[in-house]
Amino acid sequence: MIIEANALAKDYVINVKGKGLKGMAKSLFHSEKKLVHAVQDVDLKIDEGELVGYIGPNGAGKTTFLKTIAGLAAPLGGSCRLGNQVTFGYFDQHSAQIQSEKSVAEHFQEHFPALTDKEVRSILGAYLFGGKEASRRVSALSGGEKAR
Repeated sequence: MIIEANALAKDYVINVKGKGLKGMAKSLFHSEKKLVHAVQDVDLKIDEGELVGYIGPNGAGKTTFLKTIAGLAAPLGGSCRLGNQVTFGYFDQHSAQIQSEKSVAEHFQEHFPALTDKEVRSILGAYLFGGKEASRRVSALSGGEKAR
C-alpha cells in the first residue's frame, strides 16, 4: 500500500467576485465567501505500481486534495496514511515563484530531510543541477530553472 484514505474530507473558502464593473467594485470592499467541498467521504487505496489520474474543473479542489493526502493540509475528517518507507513529493503550481537565499541543494534537502547528501545530489543531477549548479542560490535561478 502506498496511500490509503478513509472517509477523507476537506473544505476551503473562496472569495466570490461580483459580476460587471459595479459588482467587481463592490467586491473590493465586501467580498462574499463561498465554501467549497474539495473532498467528501473519500475512500482510496493506491498500491505500488498503480497510476492514478485526478481531473476536474478549475477551483474544484484538486490541489487541496493533493495537499491533504501529502500531509500539507489537515483533513476536516477521516484519515490518510502513507505506506512504510513512502515519501510524498509534491510540486506546487506556484513553485517557480519561490525565493530563497539557500543553495538549490540546501533548499531541496530542507524539503526532503530523509534523503542523504548523495541522494540529493543524484536527484538534482537528473534535473540538470549537477556539480556547481546544485550550489547556485535559488534566488539567482530563472523561472524555468525554478520550475525544473
